[in-house]
Amino acid sequence: TIIAGDHKTHINITCIKNISNGYILAGINQGILVFKGNSRYLITPRNYFSAFGHLFPGLKLIELPQQEVFKGQFPKIDDFFEYTKSDLWVLFSQPSSGFIFHFDLNRALAEGIRDYTVTTKVGNNNLGNKMRIIRTRENKIWIVSGHYNSGVITFDGRKWNSIKLSRIFGGDELHTCLMEAKDGSIWIGGLGKLYVFKDNKWRVYEAPQFPIPYSRIIFTESTQGIIWIAGVQNEVYYLDYSLKKWITYKDLNFECEASNGDKWFLSVDNRVILLRKGRWIAYSTKDSLIENPVKIVVTRSGMVWVAGSHHGVAATAYFDGEKWHKQLHPYLSWGIDYRDVFEASDGTIWFGASVDAQKEKGQLSGILRLQISRDRKFTWTHYSAAQGITQSNAYGIGQSKDGTIWMGGAHLLFFNGRNWERCRQGDKLNQYVNCIYSKRGQNLWVGSRFYGLFSYDGKAWKQYNANNELSSNSIISIFAVNDSCIWVATDNGISRFDG
Repeated sequence: TIIAGDHKTHINITCIKNISNGYILAGINQGILVFKGNSRYLITPRNYFSAFGHLFPGLKLIELPQQEVFKGQFPKIDDFFEYTKSDLWVLFSQPSSGFIFHFDLNRALAEGIRDYTVTTKVGNNNLGNKMRIIRTRENKIWIVSGHYNSGVITFDGRKWNSIKLSRIFGGDELHTCLMEAKDGSIWIGGLGKLYVFKDNKWRVYEAPQFPIPYSRIIFTESTQGIIWIAGVQNEVYYLDYSLKKWITYKDLNFECEASNGDKWFLSVDNRVILLRKGRWIAYSTKDSLIENPVKIVVTRSGMVWVAGSHHGVAATAYFDGEKWHKQLHPYLSWGIDYRDVFEASDGTIWFGASVDAQKEKGQLSGILRLQISRDRKFTWTHYSAAQGITQSNAYGIGQSKDGTIWMGGAHLLFFNGRNWERCRQGDKLNQYVNCIYSKRGQNLWVGSRFYGLFSYDGKAWKQYNANNELSSNSIISIFAVNDSCIWVATDNGISRFDG
């Protein structure tokens, strides 16, 4: 109960607004109700004092200057707008016009309404009834109304302006809804029309050329950027206005994005491409880049690494901000697999050999671990058959929550700190693992060539296959947003797991 009395009286509430300092305002057909804590006020013409004082003895009554402002007829309150903490705007509607009543609410509650101003027109245009008002992120005030000839009103803090859309697009000035979208555009609803002001240009969308209800239009924007458009007693539509659109860069493959916004790509002609603040930069062997890069990663410390091959030898390179520094690994393989570049939780970087190393050239296959000291000294460790990696392929590297490093390929192997061992989970994970995905603090995800998807939380394994509506049991690639959103590419399409 917000107000209570001994008798019932008809109170028609037209709007409610929560403003600063804890005030709640309600527009009623007799005036303005104000609530703050246990205090109750009614700002109303004096001729209502007797009735409300008798029915609601706990209500403090403050006189609203009816004769000077309303000419003896109390209008409907459309909205409240707090322009500043000492300047409250009350938007009133009369049968064919409207006005804005400006006053200091705090002072009025303490001393009564002594000073106020009234805005009834802008230029030669009277304010209309059924007004809507917003303040944009640029601190500009916009007002529309339901009167056919009032136009769109703006106020920049110094000057009022009036815009007549009918002079641009024809028709009338009946406007039913007003909104600023997340991209800063202004949306105004009319009778079967949508007006949008963006980049200092007006556009109109009108039924039946566009799927817009042919009635009075209202709309709102969701947190996902979708604008819901409804006609009063009519249909509802939604418009994906999120601006999240796909962009195609021909002959480029996106690799990763750094924390500073740099975007890294690989091109079909074996160059590394950087997109930085709208500027495209290309790197090639002329910049000491390796000949055939197949993977780019950015470490948590911000280092940019590429891996691949250079003149038939496995190779890596890192970028110092100006040029690339190349390392060759002739005892590993002819190249590094695109699935086999991984940064562990301790900052070490792991690189896996491409399949079918050429033993006649002294290539041993296996995996490399790189430790980087604080003074940027590199220590490379090569694990191969002597440390338990007897397979000639490495199809993915990852880390489980317990800190264990895992490696795919003909078998799923794990590193015990000194040597590599086969997974003890059974035969299914020892018959070709195509890919591995892990993210710090999340589950390890393993894609089998024959048996679907496996997850490991550091304690137990779970299997997901075609019986769980996976599109195929042959997994090609995995991307886990988190443990409740996993995207899997198979030889029969893409599947998403919701946890």
